[in-house]
Amino acid sequence: MKKLVLLLLIFSFLFASVKIDKTVNPTLYPSNAYDPLSTDVYAENTFKVSTTATVIDSAGGSPSDLGDGAIICPGEVTFHSKIYSKFARNTWSAFLSVSSSDDNPSDYISYAGINSKEFVYSFSKYDANYNQGEVSGLSPFPTVKERVTFSPYYGLEFKDKEGYAGGVIKPKITFFIGGSPIHSSFLENDNIEYTTNLGEGSYKLSSQLDLAGVLITVTRDHPTNNALDRTGYYSLVGPWGAPYTTSLPEVKININVINANNINMDLVSRSPNDPVPIPTDMTIVVKNTGQVPIKVTSASITQGFKITQISGFNQEISVGGEHTLKVHLEATQNPPPNSATITLHYKSSGPTCDGTVKEKDLNFAISAQQPGKPDLFPKITFSLPFPFYNGDSAGVKIEDCNQFAVAGAHSSSYSIKTNNGATVVEEKTVQVKGLQPGECETIYNKNVVCDNNIIVTACVDVNNQVDEANEADNCKTETVSCSGEEPGGKNCTLTPSYAMFIPPSSKYFELLCGLVACSSADWKLEDLDRHVSASVNQYGATVYVDAEAPPQKGKLVADAKDAVGEKYTCSSVIDIIKSECEDYV
Repeated sequence: MKKLVLLLLIFSFLFASVKIDKTVNPTLYPSNAYDPLSTDVYAENTFKVSTTATVIDSAGGSPSDLGDGAIICPGEVTFHSKIYSKFARNTWSAFLSVSSSDDNPSDYISYAGINSKEFVYSFSKYDANYNQGEVSGLSPFPTVKERVTFSPYYGLEFKDKEGYAGGVIKPKITFFIGGSPIHSSFLENDNIEYTTNLGEGSYKLSSQLDLAGVLITVTRDHPTNNALDRTGYYSLVGPWGAPYTTSLPEVKININVINANNINMDLVSRSPNDPVPIPTDMTIVVKNTGQVPIKVTSASITQGFKITQISGFNQEISVGGEHTLKVHLEATQNPPPNSATITLHYKSSGPTCDGTVKEKDLNFAISAQQPGKPDLFPKITFSLPFPFYNGDSAGVKIEDCNQFAVAGAHSSSYSIKTNNGATVVEEKTVQVKGLQPGECETIYNKNVVCDNNIIVTACVDVNNQVDEANEADNCKTETVSCSGEEPGGKNCTLTPSYAMFIPPSSKYFELLCGLVACSSADWKLEDLDRHVSASVNQYGATVYVDAEAPPQKGKLVADAKDAVGEKYTCSSVIDIIKSECEDYV
């Protein structure tokens, strides 16, 4: 049973229909009497759009039930509306001109105690019956009689008589494109479809339900004397008045139609910038500015260099989405050329309107001309538990790093303090051997118990023993908080905060610092194995779960900063489950 409930939950995400409802409380009259009927009338209109055209992005739906904002190729779409309506869900009061006894034909009785009932949907049955007034005979609408209480005005109980209520509405559905009606008709049942063709453009498709008439009947069914059967037909806004009508608001779905055959990808950023130290790891952020989803399949570089793909390749990039790639660059000749061109090969990963796979290259140049001098800089890395409280230990690693050219031996120092600097954990100056370009030497790597915060300062070449290309980056200070709040005391927003994955699958998580995009973000996956990866930037992260991922639960954690440097931290739960679909084959 648990498996079945889970599958129903997952499959429910595939329905994108939209619904609108309305409840009114009319007082209705028959055409030839002053007897009132008061009740509540509930109506709903469920609207969906389907298509036989190629779907580029169903926006969480499917071709048979497109989501709001779906993207499709030019072609045929079908409007669907299904209606539902009941009366007497909450209120009911009715009077009928029948005798309180078989001997007194001129009394009034009240009709009470009915169950809520669904209307019949038929404009022809409404038109044939709405103006009958109060007449002898039985109602044509109800199919099941029920025991009710008839109470005469003079307090006598009308015993051993059966009665029932029924009703019919005159439903009218109008379909619109961009606010202009394209089809309108009265219904003989509870649903309608209409098919048309859409060319390129953005469309607001909508449906509106009008109740062009509401007719409710109340009947006294005498058990032995058919001549005493009587039915009141209540449909007017007053005695001898006009038919009662009401309308529901439009229910809308937005559809974008494009002739999606073009792919394009732009370079957003790369790090490091020129001059690029060799060897190095490079982070490349690209954006899909084409019409269909794409994926980057490979990377290459011009002669004299070697490029190795690390992460982010062969993963789908949605239209308008940004994606992060990582590569490793190294020279294959000494000295390497002063410049190079990196080529990213990408292709369409989703359907195109003409049915063909599109392929394209993105090229960008880098300068690899290295300064004639080395550049030493410190690198500080924290390994933090989550959440991070007072008394917890954090890993602190300090490295002395070099780029561009060979650096000779030199002295470097570090300071580790806690409690806003009041407690000195360790301060030391150490000797560092000569470093090759791209080489780092670890000068501190220990766990530190946190008290309010941990403050780490590291400076390289403190005695100016090395003539460097850049002396301004020799010192660095980093602080982490363990106050029991998120660093900086502020929470960012990661949406969704919980996500369930059935391998293989992927999901995008949006990151906000307050109400705006963050200016930078550091990401990590916690308690998840190698089958889970992510492409990230300051706007969010796409988590990928491959087909071999076992069931597991962990976290996607973001440590972010806003435009003024305020720190934020937030996380989302990643819950990977095993698909149980095979149990129901």
